[in-house]
Amino acid sequence: MEIDPTRMEAPLLKPMLDTLPTPLWISVYDSANVGPEELAQSLVEWLPPHVGVFFEDGVGVHAREPFVAKHYANVLVRRLGRDRVRVIAEAFRPKPGGGFRPATIDELKPQLATYAGFPIYLFEGPLYVSPQLVQELAAAQKAQK
Repeated sequence: MEIDPTRMEAPLLKPMLDTLPTPLWISVYDSANVGPEELAQSLVEWLPPHVGVFFEDGVGVHAREPFVAKHYANVLVRRLGRDRVRVIAEAFRPKPGGGFRPATIDELKPQLATYAGFPIYLFEGPLYVSPQLVQELAAAQKAQK
């Protein structure tokens, strides 16, 4: 399930989410750019406490820079708790003429480094996350250690 602040019906999901087995996670993004405090407050108001949040960073669609996405994640952790927040790093970028292309290793490395300390998930493979990109990321991580 994917939620953003423009979905006015989101609070109506609470009774349904309450009945689903755990662990349960939803994907959250801020397409309207309401801001991290407002996004977190809306989730606090209706999201059941057993539901975790995969926060989509918005970097792939150029909605925000990684440092801003990290601020969102920090606010979500403060309001929801560390165990309930994960970061989805968008592994794509806009393509000239429309659509999207895979992010390069040089684009992803600083994005992922910004989220150090958070559980990070790449979005989305295999369309944008090729085996070669995974190998390059693994080699870069190994080189850091």
